[in-house]
Amino acid sequence: MTLITGDRVTVTGALTATIRSGQGRADVTFRTERAGGRLRVVPSDVIPLS
Repeated sequence: MTLITGDRVTVTGALTATIRSGQGRADVTFRTERAGGRLRVVPSDVIPLS
């Protein structure tokens, strides 16, 4: 799945994923959360908005 930020998330298991940063976003980190059987991936520069 491609996030609106251009980052790509590939779900690799029930609650795991690999993340590839979009162009020009190599310094961005990602927060992953698991809750209620769901996986949520949030780029660090978007956290203030969530």
